[in-house]
Amino acid sequence: MSEPNDDEIKDFLQGDFVSSFGDGETRVYEIDVTRCKVVPKRGYNGEPTKVLRYSVRDPKSTIQDWKFWDLSRTHGNVYRELKYGNNGKSWTVMEITRRGLAMNTKYEAKGIR
Repeated sequence: MSEPNDDEIKDFLQGDFVSSFGDGETRVYEIDVTRCKVVPKRGYNGEPTKVLRYSVRDPKSTIQDWKFWDLSRTHGNVYRELKYGNNGKSWTVMEITRRGLAMNTKYEAKGIR
């Protein structure tokens, strides 16, 4: 039996969702816009809400499994840039930077390709 590499272990421990970003952290994600959907979830206060669930993966990782990344409607700029950026042609790979923490979180989205 072969030993799993570090990327396989990290992917396994992470589960189905991407790990939280740190303030100021930047990641590059390939995003499958055809798999984005609105799903119910509990908000910070425990009340029911809805989020936009993205299917993403790191294009540079040796593990190419898709993970979920949930964003609230206050982060609609990510979806708009994904879907309508690139002069209306959309993007499939984006650089995402987190600014702030908790309810003050903002994401800056920049299309790559």
